[in-house]
Amino acid sequence: MNFAYLVILAILLAGCVTINDNSGVNQNNGGNGGNETIKNLSVDGTPPYLSTSSIRPSNPDRNEPFKITITAEDDVAVNFISWETNDSFSRQPSSQTEDCDLQKTCSVEFEFASGEDGLKTVSVYATDSSGNESQKSGFEVSVRPFDYIPSICGDDICKSSESFETCPADCEELIPDCGDDCASEITGSEGLTGGSEETCTTDSSCGYKKACIGGKCTSVQCTNDAQCGSGKECENNRCARCPVGASGFYAC
Repeated sequence: MNFAYLVILAILLAGCVTINDNSGVNQNNGGNGGNETIKNLSVDGTPPYLSTSSIRPSNPDRNEPFKITITAEDDVAVNFISWETNDSFSRQPSSQTEDCDLQKTCSVEFEFASGEDGLKTVSVYATDSSGNESQKSGFEVSVRPFDYIPSICGDDICKSSESFETCPADCEELIPDCGDDCASEITGSEGLTGGSEETCTTDSSCGYKKACIGGKCTSVQCTNDAQCGSGKECENNRCARCPVGASGFYAC
């Protein structure tokens, strides 16, 4: 009689083996009459999915922050959302996972920045409470070769991140039907007033910031680029933002 046989025999004699019958009740082989109800357990085999995702901006400058926003959903609970990459970044989240507190819907935001220009890739996926993983969603960002200059309101340059509403000191109010390079009329000495003082035939016969319009000297916002400040030029007697050149600086 070998050792394994002796172990099996000892277990049977001790009455430790339970048999599950069709009634859902465990019967003890020892005949002690003890019953234990077995609860049916369901296994979650459905992975979570990424319902929405976005990246902004998708073509940042070097060291300019860009954000990836993800929303994941699961029929039971989302455990966390993770990111991974083979590229290096000058700024990235301190953790590769963001806890979702077992919510069915979870939204997170990851912020990155790259000190090197070129194409960068970041993959994001979600994991549910059962360990199931969603399909990975890859994001590509094209980092431009010139350096990011933070927006500073009051530097006389209307940057792409500024507007008349957020920084009226740098940006002109635009006429909705006039296009992005057309400034609105501003009353007072800085814009067209509609008033006139003397008759004229040319702009040179009028005074400072006045143009000959309809045969009369009329106050205008500008008559030359020097009256508009940095990053702006005088077009049709109004200061308008200069176009941005290929190097990322204003072309005027």
